[in-house]
Amino acid sequence: MDAIALLYHHRADNARVEVVDLDPYGTAAPFIDGAVQAVADGGLLCVTCTDMAVLASNNYPEKCYANYGGVPVKAEFSHEVALRLVLHTLATSAARYGRYITPLVSLSIDFYVRVFVQVRSAPIEVKKAFSQSATYYVCSGCQSPHEQTLGRVVEKPGTNNLTYKAQSGPPIGPECDECGFKFHVAGPMWSGPIHDKTFVSEVLKHVEENPGKYGTEQRMKGMLTVAGEELDVPFYFTPSRLSGFFHCNSPPLEHVASALLHKGYEISRSHACAGSLKTTATRAQVYDIIRSWIKLNPVKMENVKDGSPTRKLLSKEPTEEANFSRHPQAISRASQVKLVRYQQNPTPNWGPGSRPNASKRKREDGTEA
Repeated sequence: MDAIALLYHHRADNARVEVVDLDPYGTAAPFIDGAVQAVADGGLLCVTCTDMAVLASNNYPEKCYANYGGVPVKAEFSHEVALRLVLHTLATSAARYGRYITPLVSLSIDFYVRVFVQVRSAPIEVKKAFSQSATYYVCSGCQSPHEQTLGRVVEKPGTNNLTYKAQSGPPIGPECDECGFKFHVAGPMWSGPIHDKTFVSEVLKHVEENPGKYGTEQRMKGMLTVAGEELDVPFYFTPSRLSGFFHCNSPPLEHVASALLHKGYEISRSHACAGSLKTTATRAQVYDIIRSWIKLNPVKMENVKDGSPTRKLLSKEPTEEANFSRHPQAISRASQVKLVRYQQNPTPNWGPGSRPNASKRKREDGTEA
């Protein structure tokens, strides 16, 4: 019996299992429909996808849509886009059967994504699923993202009754307010939280209380610590990438984090990218801080081409001066302790390798398989 048939064999309530782990070579898409039905109510569904060339680039948008029902985008946060596309596929697949997912922890690791979700049956929660799905308008010049959720849940005044309405839009005009370039559309994808902080905390506690049990213990502790601190907002940025858009010297990560905190915004790191930040500030508010940095570190305008995104970005003045002095909360717990937060590739050309070809594989006795 192949894997898909086995999953469908466990669809009945009395045949469902507590844990289903999908770990194929490439995409898990063919197995997802059976998996969301085979998991018991409250059970755990673990999914690995290694087709990052499809999920985290704009090289194969048609393939991504065929497998995951959404379109990716080329941006520095493309690995988080990959996670959200997979979660959206799980959510919509489960919803067809009156079930919903709760992401417990969702990780971009090396050359793949790995997500852990809880699956439950509850028609009322299924109705809310479309409010956690969104398309994103991502600027082709400066990668500024703008969220367009597909729906909204409204509570009637004075009652506990909920109504479900289509969302209004679009959230932005045809051209980016920051740099004047046009937008690429990505999604639809999951727009809700990608980690459950309580679950992450319990797993981290288990790892810490069982030293030596896991071969990758230090890395597990590092990634779980960062994931536990990660804000429930879509997409991260890196100061080094933003400085590239502005053609300016890159501000230190701590300076940008401090400036955001001084303005009252929340910040965190992202597990998916070294040197990254997540924040409750809009991208326009982040750019305002970069413009304040440029006031202290001027850009040579003779090196900036006319008609480039940089020229338009630099044409604006900061609305208020940013405070780059060190904020006490700018250094996270994950940064304060010695943890392996971001694994370096151990060898050149590190990755999943080629798909096995059974017809060319030889048996130990030298005959063809």
